[in-house]
Amino acid sequence: MKIFRPITGELGNRLAAGDWRLLAACRGADVELFFDRRRLAEARAFCVRCSVRAACDEAGQGEEGTWGGVFRIWKRRGGAEPKAAAS
Repeated sequence: MKIFRPITGELGNRLAAGDWRLLAACRGADVELFFDRRRLAEARAFCVRCSVRAACDEAGQGEEGTWGGVFRIWKRRGGAEPKAAAS
């Protein structure tokens, strides 16, 4: 039986504050990967196994790039909300 100790210190504080990025499967990955549509499959490989995908998708509302496995692009005319790219 494994015994887990609570996470303390700065990391514990950030987790308690709801910083989902600390638990993201892509943590430490090349950030540019998530903004290059040509590398979408590579980016989504992280998302498929990520435990905080829903929080990431929510954070990505109104942003460009891959968030929670969804690639969003801006409609350049009119500054409207980004639309999700077809999978």
